[in-house]
Amino acid sequence: MISKSSRFGRFSVFLVPLMAANILQALSGTVSSIYIGQLIGVEALAAIATFFPILFFLLSFLIGLSVDSTILIG
Repeated sequence: MISKSSRFGRFSVFLVPLMAANILQALSGTVSSIYIGQLIGVEALAAIATFFPILFFLLSFLIGLSVDSTILIG
């Protein structure tokens, strides 16, 4: 039987890099927002904030289409 500390050790091997990546991504988004807001202005920051959900929807739709077509072909 695997002890609890061994299970946590194995789990942390995957958990720590994922947490670090999420923290770095959030930090990057914050720094980018501050930079764009200060450099270009509030209007540019609002345009980016409005455009991102649309871009994310389109990318998700295209990924879904490609996965569905791969399943149908397979």
